[in-house]
Amino acid sequence: MADCIFCKIANGEIPSNTIYEDNDFRVILDIAPANLGHCLILPKNHSANLYEMPAELVGKAHILAQKVAKAVKEATGCDGLNILQNNGEAAGQTVHHYHVHVVPRKNDDDVTMTFGSFPKPSDEEMTAIKDKIKENMSFPTFKFKELVEEEWEDSAFGNYLRETRFLFVVYKYDVNEKLRLKGCQFWNIPYADLEGNVKTVWEQTKKVIQNGLKIEVKKGKLSSNLPAKSENPVCHVRPHGKNSEDRYELPDGRTYPKQCFWLNNTYITSQLEKHFFEE
Repeated sequence: MADCIFCKIANGEIPSNTIYEDNDFRVILDIAPANLGHCLILPKNHSANLYEMPAELVGKAHILAQKVAKAVKEATGCDGLNILQNNGEAAGQTVHHYHVHVVPRKNDDDVTMTFGSFPKPSDEEMTAIKDKIKENMSFPTFKFKELVEEEWEDSAFGNYLRETRFLFVVYKYDVNEKLRLKGCQFWNIPYADLEGNVKTVWEQTKKVIQNGLKIEVKKGKLSSNLPAKSENPVCHVRPHGKNSEDRYELPDGRTYPKQCFWLNNTYITSQLEKHFFEE
């Protein structure tokens, strides 16, 4: 829709603090947030409201809302979280393009859901929270008992990286402090990295689980001998459950908090530098 601002933002015609993008949606930080970390999920194809939205995209939007909510919770340490979707002026809809609000909440924040009530964050605050949320948007959790039955060539994580193209969209400030589109490019993980460091971490993870995960309590928190970020330049394993009680069963019958594979943020930065940051 030519005169819809959310259409323009969702399709990259207007710069935004984007934390996620796929073929159907863009997720951005709200510029007039109810709280720091307030996100908007925007479909790229125009639908004025829920009534017009294709059913399959409504489903995708709420699956994405769960993913964003988990990332926002980890990034902000919020005590609670609102998922809001308004339809019509009477319900508070001011931009007539279907969108979903993901709003982090604190116990004493006094937020009344009047958006724009939170003081406008500085550019530095927006960049910092955007980067934290991006860092916490990870791959799906793996089940310990299923992973040990896989072979690398047909593993869920390996196949995901082989088959997925990631879209990098990069903005940079010019000499006049204007935000400009630096470029965008689809990216696949290089074969050497996939079959080298990523495979090594996957095989190490499988071996550790097969041999019996070593679980310790350090400073009141659970820890294990799963591959850490410091051990590999490309990826690592870390928790990805709702809390320490959100668990999967280990092959030996014990349970342990859900885990997932992560690409190191330093690795992603190095890949971006190859394409966008060289002058």
